[in-house]
Amino acid sequence: MGGLAEAISSGWVHREYRDAIVEHERKVSSGETTVVGVNKFRLEKEPYKVPIFRPNSKSPEIQIEKLKRLKKERDNDKLAQALQKLEEVTRSEENVMPAVMEAVKACATVGETSNVWRTVYEAWSPPMIL
Repeated sequence: MGGLAEAISSGWVHREYRDAIVEHERKVSSGETTVVGVNKFRLEKEPYKVPIFRPNSKSPEIQIEKLKRLKKERDNDKLAQALQKLEEVTRSEENVMPAVMEAVKACATVGETSNVWRTVYEAWSPPMIL
């Protein structure tokens, strides 16, 4: 196929993965493959009650406010320099880790560092498989 990159680009890897999932589900459903607690050895009644974790419904708003405060309070000039350096290092194909650490110390977000790489490499879209 020309290597893994070509296998991914052609959709072969994704088709193989999908086919393996479908085959596994078929075997579990037919009983050919045993999954304890799913298709064999199921309990009629749970012997104990497990509390369901319920996250704070305000969590997204809390995180958004924290992010807004961070962006307002950080040194945005220092951040811009660090992100510029990250882009330069990425384009030079050097080790990006020191530049990433510099950007993080300048309070760069995951999205901001990822955007640098999207600019350099473009976003990857998986092939469509049917």
